[in-house]
Amino acid sequence: MKWIGVSNVSLEQLREAASITSITSVQNELSFHHRDDPRIIDYCRDNGMAYLAYAPLGGPDLSVGPVSDARAEIARERGVSWQRVTLAWLRAVDPCILPLVGSSRPDTIRDSAADLRLDASELARLNTEHP
Repeated sequence: MKWIGVSNVSLEQLREAASITSITSVQNELSFHHRDDPRIIDYCRDNGMAYLAYAPLGGPDLSVGPVSDARAEIARERGVSWQRVTLAWLRAVDPCILPLVGSSRPDTIRDSAADLRLDASELARLNTEHP
């Protein structure tokens, strides 16, 4: 069996690739500040593909800030990092999304891997905020 993934594709490019061969995953940028892929996420979910979200914390320029008010508030309320809130929000967007988090420090890896489930009111606060 072959496992083929594509990266940085538009929906049209993904459809064309999928018409040629079986696609396993799509790797595109997706973060709190970069939410441009809802149609590709839907396509991945509907076609059994994983969506690998790179730069889920905003990339090197945003991974240390600025942090939105809602993420910071929820992080304070929950006693967790804003990064953990961001990753929980991203995982809640759709089950096919797998955030790709790079880290070299064990504490950051543990924080990124920790399970956090946001409730409906928290998700609503995050989804209505426009970064």
